[in-house]
Amino acid sequence: MVDRIIEKKKFNTKTILYFVIGISFLSLLFYLIRTNFSKEVKADINRVHIGFVKYGEFKEYIAIDGIVLPIKTIYLDAIEGGRVAEKFVQDGAILKEGEALLKLVNTDLQLDFLQRETQAFDLINNLQNARNNLENLKVNRLNQLAEAEFQFLEAERLFETNKKLFEENLISKQEYLQFKNSYDYSSKRKKLIEKAIVQDSITAFEQMKQMRESYSRMQSNIKLMRQKTEDLIVRAPSAGQLSSFKAEIGELKNKGQNLGQIDALNGYKIRAQIDEHYINRITIGQIAEFDINQKLYQLKINAINPQVVNGKFEIDLLFNGEIPKGIKKGQNIQIRLSLGENEKALMVEKGGFYESTSGQWIYVLEKDKKSATKKAIKIGRQNPDFYEIKDGLSDGDEVVISSYQTLGDYDKIIFK
Repeated sequence: MVDRIIEKKKFNTKTILYFVIGISFLSLLFYLIRTNFSKEVKADINRVHIGFVKYGEFKEYIAIDGIVLPIKTIYLDAIEGGRVAEKFVQDGAILKEGEALLKLVNTDLQLDFLQRETQAFDLINNLQNARNNLENLKVNRLNQLAEAEFQFLEAERLFETNKKLFEENLISKQEYLQFKNSYDYSSKRKKLIEKAIVQDSITAFEQMKQMRESYSRMQSNIKLMRQKTEDLIVRAPSAGQLSSFKAEIGELKNKGQNLGQIDALNGYKIRAQIDEHYINRITIGQIAEFDINQKLYQLKINAINPQVVNGKFEIDLLFNGEIPKGIKKGQNIQIRLSLGENEKALMVEKGGFYESTSGQWIYVLEKDKKSATKKAIKIGRQNPDFYEIKDGLSDGDEVVISSYQTLGDYDKIIFK
């Protein structure tokens, strides 16, 4: 048997090409697998914001915008309508109580007042005439009574005398009956006149009472009409500064129309709007604070308007102590309204990370600061500056608090 010589195979160009492609594919696959499983991302440490976790006094508060208003505002409305005849002051004037502001003219109201005055005078004359008539009637009745009493007494005397004569048969029965009839008539007439006098007195009393009541009502109406005419001169109901005062000579002002307002000068209050989310946490007496010229001032909630408009409700706050010098109506103030007692807590500065993680995790820097690792956390309360950390971090930790929008959701950041 003859042995056959086997020639050694050599790599050709095609084989080498397949080999290079295979190696490249395996390298790419290894890189993708390594990247996906490790979930690492590279980032420039100078382009992220690093925050420190610290333990300290946590103040739970909300930041709200307030506007300075007078502590008391009185709105001026036209009590009676009319045309502006005179204007005594200008907008912005400092007023005294009762000071005249403008004069209105209302001819219909003035004519009505004169008509009622005339009616009152007529009623007074009628009342006087009625009183005189009643007095005359009373005098006549008394004269009639006097005459009747005289006739009764005379008839009584004659009747008693002739009665005895009749009993002694010295006069006839016919004569006796004449005297008796005369006596009975006089007695009845006297009683009728006495009754008429009593009735006249009752009637006179009722008539005078009704006329006095009518006169009293008329006087009240006249007083009211006089007050209405006096109200045509608009006066300041209280001392203060006039504002929003709009009135021009010849301009017609309707009854009830607003003419302006008077702002009290003895103090200020702050009015602020708060998101309805906090409505159950706001109470009378709650404390707020603000800074002006590097000095801290305190406020206290004095009134709450629970009506929600466009997702907000209003509160009024009064100064709790010193009032800043130079403060002015309409000035805007940034207020910190406390929602609870200050407590010691672990906290971290607020940042854009919360929008990406909803506060469920954060990147924590390693001690060498070359990388940061994703870590689950639990956030509690918050204020405009800090989040309270309930779990997951320790005092002194450094964390990435800037937005994670460009970092994604990786387990680790490698800083370069």
